[in-house]
Amino acid sequence: MNDRGWPRDYLEELERQIDLTPEVLADIRFVDVEASSLFKTSYPIEVAVATVDMAVESMLIKPLPHWDDWSWESENVHNISREMLERDGEDARLVALRSNALLRGRYVFSDNPGFDNRWYLRLFADVDVRMGFEARDYDPLRSAAMKIAVKTMSPSEMGRLEHKVETVYQHTHRAGDDVRRMAALTRYLVDPDWRAWFERADYSDLVRELGRDPDAPRPRRK
Repeated sequence: MNDRGWPRDYLEELERQIDLTPEVLADIRFVDVEASSLFKTSYPIEVAVATVDMAVESMLIKPLPHWDDWSWESENVHNISREMLERDGEDARLVALRSNALLRGRYVFSDNPGFDNRWYLRLFADVDVRMGFEARDYDPLRSAAMKIAVKTMSPSEMGRLEHKVETVYQHTHRAGDDVRRMAALTRYLVDPDWRAWFERADYSDLVRELGRDPDAPRPRRK
C-alpha cells in the first residue's frame, strides 16, 4: 500500500498507462449517439460532443426520407419523439460535416464505441460524406486518468467524489447529458482545481444549473 491507501500492484499497473499531458487532454473529445432503435435498421437521431472542460455541443438529426425504423421502447428511454426530430432536427448532412469539424484529428472516446461508431457510419454513408474519426473505448482513458488522481486522492476520497459526480451528472440517455457525464467523471480525476470547486459546490445549485429539480429523489449509492 502507498501512503494514500492504494495497493502497490494497482499503482504499478497504472504506471503502464499513457501519460495524459495537458496537450493530450486538450485534444480529448467524448461522444454519444442516441438512435431510433437497437435494430440493424436503426439510424442516429441525436449526437453530442464534449471536451474535458465540459463544453458540450449536441444536435438532433432530422431523419432522411428512407429512415423509417422506429422503436417506441427506445423512445421511452431517450424521450425523443419522431415529431421532435422533424421539428427541431438539423439537416443530416450538416450534422455529419459538423461532427467531422469537431472530431477529426482528436482523441475520440465513447462508453459504447461499437454502437456509436455504427450509427456514425450510417449517418456518414447515407449523406455521402467521409467520416474523419473513430471513437475508442472510454475505459482505457479512465485508467490513464486514474494514474493522475491516485497521486493526490485516497480511495475513500475518490469514492465520495465519484458518487457526487454520478449523482449530479446523471445518465439520462440524452446525448448531451451523457457526454457531460463522461467529461465530469474524467475531469475530477485530472483537474485538481475543478475537483476542489466541485467538492465545495452545493448539490442543489449544481442540479438547478442543469435544469433539474434539486428536491427530486437522488440515485442510491451502489
